[in-house]
Amino acid sequence: MDDDILGGTDDLRQLVLGGLAAHRVGKLPCCLCRRQLLVYEKYPVVDGVIFLTPLEPQPSPFQRVGIRLSESKVMYVLAVCVQCMVGRSRVACRACNQPWSGEQLLLGAIYGYDIFAAFPCCESRVLCAECQRPAIEQTGASMLSYSQCSGLFNCEHCSYENCHLVQPFSSYEVAACAQ
Repeated sequence: MDDDILGGTDDLRQLVLGGLAAHRVGKLPCCLCRRQLLVYEKYPVVDGVIFLTPLEPQPSPFQRVGIRLSESKVMYVLAVCVQCMVGRSRVACRACNQPWSGEQLLLGAIYGYDIFAAFPCCESRVLCAECQRPAIEQTGASMLSYSQCSGLFNCEHCSYENCHLVQPFSSYEVAACAQ
């Protein structure tokens, strides 16, 4: 687990903050409710969590802040506000209607993986984009490390390589945040 939670590593914090500064970004919208979060230099970095995802954010208002981790790997910086994390607004999977909760995440941390991909709630979250069959069995998904859930792997059925567990945020339904 220590390799997967990168909330305490200064290298990741510096990489993310440097990427945000290079793009002149001082606020990040919550990827669920779009509430604007100020970005701070010290922990907590935001009033919520920051995470990296391989899926390029669509549509606006998400400013595309990409961070190159290697020659072939770019991850995008996104955030979730504390209200969406702890259930003050209802966030649920559109496929199974199961609520999403970020209560197990460390407030103010930076995660080096897609926090939504790490916890698939139903079979639709593990479907292959090519053959529409489970790219990995849900029991297999629970055996992956959190960071592997954001990575490329081959579908067990058709061998199509993709970040199968990373889904667009439109696959969640968000009720208005309580003020």
